[in-house]
Amino acid sequence: MANKPHWFMFLLIPMILLLAITRIGNTIDIQIHNTYIVINPIHFGLLLSVILGSFGGLYWLVRKKKLIYWMTIAHVLVTGIGLLSITGFSLKPDILNGTSGNSFYNYEQYQTIIMIISIAMLVWLLCQILFFINVAAGVMRNKEK
Repeated sequence: MANKPHWFMFLLIPMILLLAITRIGNTIDIQIHNTYIVINPIHFGLLLSVILGSFGGLYWLVRKKKLIYWMTIAHVLVTGIGLLSITGFSLKPDILNGTSGNSFYNYEQYQTIIMIISIAMLVWLLCQILFFINVAAGVMRNKEK
């Protein structure tokens, strides 16, 4: 995974798209205070696939540079697990509700889902800083593998 992280990123794309395609017909409804965000699942899956493809492409561009091992592993794992969990909880919120299909959530259950998604997104965003530091360090060191 540390030697070819771009392959791991590229392999996550079909998994994200599969999760999004299986949820066609429903929408992702996110309420943050007085703002409602309604997203079509296929658009959400395509957006996350573009993000993963971009990271995979950047890793492919610097594949001959020596990157910091632990930063590469941390970024790849947090990006993969984070995007899968964000996608899973966004597309399948009934996991925590214990029901199937469309159902009305009570406020506490809905807030739990939003809190999990928010924490996962925050950790994911913070880990992206590691990616850019790692790539910058690899390019500045100018060492080949």
